Parts: sequence; structure tokens; C-alpha cells
Amino acid sequence: MSQECSIDADADLGNNPNTAFAEGYQRALRLLARREHGVTELTRKLCQKGVAAEVAAAVTEALVARNYLSDSRYVQSFTRQRAAQGSGPLKITAELRQHGIAATLITTALQDAAYDWYALARACYQQRYRSEATEAAIDWRERGKRQRFLQGRGFDYQQICYAMEREGTRVDDD
Repeated sequence: MSQECSIDADADLGNNPNTAFAEGYQRALRLLARREHGVTELTRKLCQKGVAAEVAAAVTEALVARNYLSDSRYVQSFTRQRAAQGSGPLKITAELRQHGIAATLITTALQDAAYDWYALARACYQQRYRSEATEAAIDWRERGKRQRFLQGRGFDYQQICYAMEREGTRVDDD
């Protein structure tokens, strides 16, 4: 069975199936069809799949030029997903830095996000300690354990205090 190749305006962007660029471009499109990716992450994935580094760079450059690939969209999507899972701003920031996203882009996205991080911290606390939430008095050890739980989720000290105070937990001096 023979393949037909049509020559059109998109020929330089990967419609010719006989080039390494075309293969990398098609792989990238398949990855982007599943979810948003950052430029660094997509380049890394392409290289892991056997695409040469210079070809991967050219592919990501072409995708950025066509607005198929955007770090800002990736940050918004990632932030929305992680916040829905109960992660706080500190954890989200750390994960995005590991994915090679610029700090200014992260800061801007978190400031623009319409999330009430205090309410999210309280919701995480209530979900984790639902059965024990009615118990108003807890000892210092248990309070520390609960604070570390929220800290591990990526919430800062003020958000943790807010979540625990709003829940009515107080420390027994016994």
C-alpha cells in the first residue's frame, strides 16, 4: 500500500512522514493531545522517546510559534489540577520549578489564580481529620502531626493556623 504525501503550506511543520522532524512533530502532537505540557517537559519527553535533541528543540519551537505549546497555559492547567487535589501554593511552586518553569511565570499564575488557599487548607484539614474534628481538645503532639500534614501538602504557616483555628481545635495543657 503506498502513502500519498500532499505538499501544502504545512509541509515544513511535519506533514512529510519521511523526516525526523515529522516524526518528532507527530509524537509531540500526540503528547499534547492528552494534556498540556511545558516546553522543557515536552523536550525531555521527546528526547526520551528517541528524538534527537536538536530536532526536539526545533519541534517545540514550531509548536510554540503555532501556539500549540505554551508554558503559561501549562502552569494554569497544572495549578488548577493540583489545587483540586488539595495541594497548596508552596508544593505547586516546587513542582513547577522541577518541571523547568520560570519563577516569574509561576508567581504570576499563582497570584492570578482565584483560589482561596486558606479555605483549601481548611477543606484538606477537615477531610483528613473528619472523624476527629469534633474533638475540640488535642495535645501538642497531635497538633504538630496535623500541622506537618498540612505543611506537607504545601500550605504556609498562616494558612495552617487558619485551618486549625477555624476548625476549633485547641491544645490541652495536660
